[in-house]
Amino acid sequence: MKIKRLEIAGFKSFADKVVLDFQQGVTGVVGPNGCGKSNIVDAIRWCMGEQSAKNLRGKAMEDVIFLGSENRKPLGMAEVSLVFSTEDGRAPAKYLEFIEIQLTRRLYRDGESEYLINKTPCRLLDISELFMDTGVGTKAYSIIEQGKIGQILHSRPEERRLLIEEAAGVTKYKTRKQLALKKIDATRQNLLRLSDVLGEIKRQLNALQRQAKKAEKFREHREELREIDLLFTLHQADSLQAEHQQTQQQLSEQQQRIQEVSSAADTSENLVELQRLAMLESEKGLSAQQEELFRVRSEAVACENGLSFRRKERETITERLARLELEQQTITERRENLVAELARLQQHQQTTGSDLAAAEAQLATLQEEQQEQEQGFETLSRRIETQRRDLFSATGEAAQYRTRQETAQKRLAVLAERLERHSHEQIVVMEKQHENRSCYTTLTEQLELRRQAQQAAAAQITLLAEQEQLLKTKVPELDKLVQAQRDELSRNSSRLTSLQELEAQFAGYGQGVRQLMTESPLRERLGGMLADTLLVPEEYELAVESVLAERLQAVLCNNQQDLISALQYLREQATGRAQLTAPQQQPVTPQQISGTTPLLALLEVSGQAATQLQRMLAPVHLADSLEAALDLSRSYPDLTFVTRAGEVVASDGTVSGGPPESAQGGIIHKKREIRSLELLVQELSQTLASSEAEQKRVRSELQEVGQELQAARADQHQLDLLLSGLIKDQQQLDAEAGRLAERLELLVHERATLEEEQTGLQEEQRAATIGQQEAEARAKNLEQESQTLSAELEGRRLILAAAREALTAQRVAVATLREQGEAHQRTVISLTSQLAELDLRIQNSSAEREQTENSRQRLNSELESEEQRLQILLEQQIKQDELLQVVRQQHEAAAMQLATAEHDARLRREEREAIRQLHADLSLKVSSLLLQQEHLEQSLQDRHRLSLSEVRERLGERELDPVAARIRQTDLERLIDELGEVNLMAIEEYAGMEQRYDFLAGQKADLEESLNDLQQAIHKINRTTRKRFLETFTLINEKFQEVFPRLFCGGKAELRLTDEQDLLETGIDIIVQPPGKKLANVMLLSGGEKALTAVALIFSIFLIKPTPFCLLDEVDAPLDDANIGRFNDMVREMSAISQFIIITHNKTTMAVADTLYGITMEEPGASRLVSVRLH
Repeated sequence: MKIKRLEIAGFKSFADKVVLDFQQGVTGVVGPNGCGKSNIVDAIRWCMGEQSAKNLRGKAMEDVIFLGSENRKPLGMAEVSLVFSTEDGRAPAKYLEFIEIQLTRRLYRDGESEYLINKTPCRLLDISELFMDTGVGTKAYSIIEQGKIGQILHSRPEERRLLIEEAAGVTKYKTRKQLALKKIDATRQNLLRLSDVLGEIKRQLNALQRQAKKAEKFREHREELREIDLLFTLHQADSLQAEHQQTQQQLSEQQQRIQEVSSAADTSENLVELQRLAMLESEKGLSAQQEELFRVRSEAVACENGLSFRRKERETITERLARLELEQQTITERRENLVAELARLQQHQQTTGSDLAAAEAQLATLQEEQQEQEQGFETLSRRIETQRRDLFSATGEAAQYRTRQETAQKRLAVLAERLERHSHEQIVVMEKQHENRSCYTTLTEQLELRRQAQQAAAAQITLLAEQEQLLKTKVPELDKLVQAQRDELSRNSSRLTSLQELEAQFAGYGQGVRQLMTESPLRERLGGMLADTLLVPEEYELAVESVLAERLQAVLCNNQQDLISALQYLREQATGRAQLTAPQQQPVTPQQISGTTPLLALLEVSGQAATQLQRMLAPVHLADSLEAALDLSRSYPDLTFVTRAGEVVASDGTVSGGPPESAQGGIIHKKREIRSLELLVQELSQTLASSEAEQKRVRSELQEVGQELQAARADQHQLDLLLSGLIKDQQQLDAEAGRLAERLELLVHERATLEEEQTGLQEEQRAATIGQQEAEARAKNLEQESQTLSAELEGRRLILAAAREALTAQRVAVATLREQGEAHQRTVISLTSQLAELDLRIQNSSAEREQTENSRQRLNSELESEEQRLQILLEQQIKQDELLQVVRQQHEAAAMQLATAEHDARLRREEREAIRQLHADLSLKVSSLLLQQEHLEQSLQDRHRLSLSEVRERLGERELDPVAARIRQTDLERLIDELGEVNLMAIEEYAGMEQRYDFLAGQKADLEESLNDLQQAIHKINRTTRKRFLETFTLINEKFQEVFPRLFCGGKAELRLTDEQDLLETGIDIIVQPPGKKLANVMLLSGGEKALTAVALIFSIFLIKPTPFCLLDEVDAPLDDANIGRFNDMVREMSAISQFIIITHNKTTMAVADTLYGITMEEPGASRLVSVRLH
């Protein structure tokens, strides 16, 4: 992985794009201090992934972007591309198919950055892995920066260890170890969290299991409680219906009574209306009289108010007349003063006009003189300007000729150098053409082999893909089959478990039976239930259930003493009744009857209850129909007959029957279902196991085929990559061949052009020398004439300045006089306007006085007439008061008569309203009963999703014992309350939680296995690291003991481990003894000795683990001439195996270089590249 090319754009001082081509051997970079040589090292380190701005000699990473200079603006982006050659085969395996590897890094001013490998975006990790264990990297021994050579000796022993690790190739193992340790920590954290979750889930599982059992009990109690609630609802509905009919009859009777009372009340109301009409007439007369009195009083008050207002208005007019008289005297005095002021201003205005005319005449004379002076000054200035332009032209022309001569001289030197370089490049291009033809032939052969391998891989992939598709089609079918079988098994298992739990809890049995079988101390001595001894075919279950009925719950006792003890226990506990049976000694044989079958003959009986069952079922025969059973019962009155539908004709003549659905919940049916489900679950489990095995086999086969297909596709992908790489290489060789041919042709053409240009430049140089001499002589004559004209111009400038000052003073005087005249004119206009205004005010004041006097006379006459009118209105007011008293007495008599009539009518109304209220109460009661019925039906619908008619059909004519039902309802509610909070979803939640627990337990096992694998990997990495580190250290130490005497011409040196027992963490000490000196600490060596010691160590590492390239930045600075020679010999010797790039100021080191790059800074702040190829 040698460096082939370096491209820099916008990085630090390299504002323009710069390209450096590095060849095999030694490449030197030279230039003055501060020109940007070390920026090349920084660019290489930065492109290889350096993340520390301090290591790049900056404070922030944005400092690497060109910051601008005096003549250049700052740039917004820095970009460095580093091209490596893979011809030496040192590249990582995945990049070996590429001829070259291009790394690119970009940084923008806003902080965004990009990494690219072969122009494809990548991560920093990808670049780090590219250089891992190659000895190349930002911190590897292949790059020694300026001033850093001494740090190798000054660093701690643990830090020197990194150089040996890089050479030993254990860096990648350390990186993998760190990643593994991080994964171990993360895995342990996950295990801890997973253990906590599993513990919590386990606790929840136990709780959910209890809740699921409780939910089953809750559902049984709730269903029974629902039946009782429906009975109470039906009973309440019947009560409401009867009460509604009774209330409706009372309502009809009250309706007839209302009609009789309403007729009498209407008569009384008519009489009251007549009295009210008379009252209204009286009220109208009283209101009219009151209105007339009010009108007279209002007019009198208005007249008094008018008199008061007119008196006040007369006083106001008198005051206004006095004020107008005083105002007219003041205006007259002001007018006389304004007339006097106007006469004085007109006289002063005439004097100012004559002074202004004289000043303006003098100003015109001064302006003419000043214009003459300025014209003479302008003429002289133009002559001087013309002289100066001629002088500048001559001087510039001389400078141009001088520049052209110097430029021609430089270009001739450059042309000579370019001609020499073209000759050498032409030879190199011809050699490359020959090499290109050889590579193209080899590449064509490889390409044909790769294409044949690709065709074989494609055929294999097609075959595997068809096989995989066939298996993929089969897997969903098996998954669906297994899932269906699992669902079926789960459904039947759940049903079986529920039935078994109900059976174990004796659900459906009497309270006394449950008490004996679950809580009684005698339960171990009891023989179980009578139903447990029967094995009944399905078609006869209903018949047996109907005949035995409650006797199926009979408890089997081993002897008579157990039977008596059980009955005594039930009496003491008072929890309910139970049937018990003891063994019988004498069996009974059924009677044979034509047309029937003894029921006992159709059953299988086992256990100690055989005799009891024979005695119970011996008189029972199975008839074909109810009619046949009734006929047989008349013939055999001592026997009992039953049909398959469960209809029983007893020996006492009673017949029982009903819907066959009731048998579905019977004890015999339940036990038969449990037995059937046990057989079915066993069969389903076997079928499921077989299907799962087949599913596992197919999945395993599919996985194997998928892995083979993936491997085949990966191989094909690798072949495609290799093929595309070879095709790309072939295209590149074609392009390279064309480019070389074009380059060769271009070189020939350029050489002819350069020779022509060289001849032209020589002619141009001679012409420039002659022109320069002529231009310099002409410039000297023009400069003397210009000095004479400048002195004359200075005299005229002084005269012109004096004239300008006099003109300015006269302009100020004229402006002052003009301003005074204008001010006088404005004042005259203002006084004239004020006089006109005062005349107008005097005229208006006189008119206002005359109008005010007329108003005062009018008011006096109005006051006299209003006083007379007021006297008349007061007399009318007294007469109207007397008439009002008479009308009010008549109104009060009519009011008394109306009150009497209204009292009678009110009594009638009260009687009518009482009856109506009773009617309304009855109506309200009817509505209330209807609402109660509707509410009852709605409540029934909301709570049970049933209508009242459906409840009647469901319950039929069942009688309700309210007391017993309330007691049972209370017991059920108590049982439900004792259950507490019930989670009805607990069964489903329990199944889901159990599945999650199994999944997490599997995950925990996987994590523990992964943790063991990681620990084993770390142990393996440690063993490999110790072995490779010790082997490399031994080799480097031996080589260091050889290289040190060679560089120092004697002496000895060695490397020592600080802790030989801990090879993973041990540091490295350097022990040196220069020739003629005792063994001493390296810190006591001189600067040159330290540098040479560090170089000896670096070269020793290179000789053991050569890197593709080595970059040395002014490493030879501390060395003297003798040491420089030995240093250069070592460099030249190692350049055969590695590529060396040396930044130096030493001429001896420059002589070793095969190629020299010069860095200059012609423009301040911007570096420029100059290259020279040496032979």
